[in-house]
Amino acid sequence: MENKQELLVRIIMGVTIVLLLTTMIMKSDQTNTVAPAPHSVSNDDSLLNVIDSLNTQVIGLESELDQIEKKHDEVVFEYGLGLEHIEKTHPDAFKEFHRFIGFKERYTRETKAENKKRLVKWDRLN
Repeated sequence: MENKQELLVRIIMGVTIVLLLTTMIMKSDQTNTVAPAPHSVSNDDSLLNVIDSLNTQVIGLESELDQIEKKHDEVVFEYGLGLEHIEKTHPDAFKEFHRFIGFKERYTRETKAENKKRLVKWDRLN
């Protein structure tokens, strides 16, 4: 009987030790987790600095795009002016131009009308 009692005590002691160890391990896991850092003033300052730098980049890009658009408008104007000049001074070259951009073998008034429609459509897209 003593052996059975001793065995029973040892099993109970073993189970309690295992339970104690597992609870200690679980508590240590919970205490080792890192809590999120509180919101600090330095984080706010760094975010404001990033926002300011992005705003300055946007302003710089907008001014560059404005310059590009202005140059594009000037090029389109000069192109139209050049076509008008060629039409008045060199009518044969003007007809050849419309024949080339219309992919035609001969110049016709219909080719000129088609090309003007195409150029107006292209100008609206750009």
